[in-house]
Amino acid sequence: IPLRLGLSELNLSYIVPLKSCLRMEQTLGLIGGKVNHAHYFIGYSGDHLVFLDPHVTLDSVLSNDESLWTDDSTFHCNSPDYMSFNKLDPSVGIAFYCHNESEWKDLCSQFHQLSMYTPCLFEIVQNRPSHFPPLELNYGAALANPTLPS
Repeated sequence: IPLRLGLSELNLSYIVPLKSCLRMEQTLGLIGGKVNHAHYFIGYSGDHLVFLDPHVTLDSVLSNDESLWTDDSTFHCNSPDYMSFNKLDPSVGIAFYCHNESEWKDLCSQFHQLSMYTPCLFEIVQNRPSHFPPLELNYGAALANPTLPS
């Protein structure tokens, strides 16, 4: 879900709902960071985001031969890094993953609780708002008018 949480800097009132999102079981993390330098945020500790830097490049391993062993220890961060919430650029994306319908219903319930924060990060609605232009998809009629679980 792409979000804009302020004009040129993060509106600090979004920190509490962001922390709530990061605690959700279905959250994969946030992508964002500072201007011209993105990070993958996997959680938080106090007033600091915990992140991995996706800009570390490594040699690729090209082998279909399972008998060849490659030391993959350099493919992993030795330790995460930290950044204060107030240093976060206001343009972020948050990702969620639901393995099944039960997890989706649980996530929708958590989104409903999240909507109690002011300001609200985003809204989940049962039907497409009437003032939105028509949605044109080539994936079938079911996606044009999605319904959420009750």
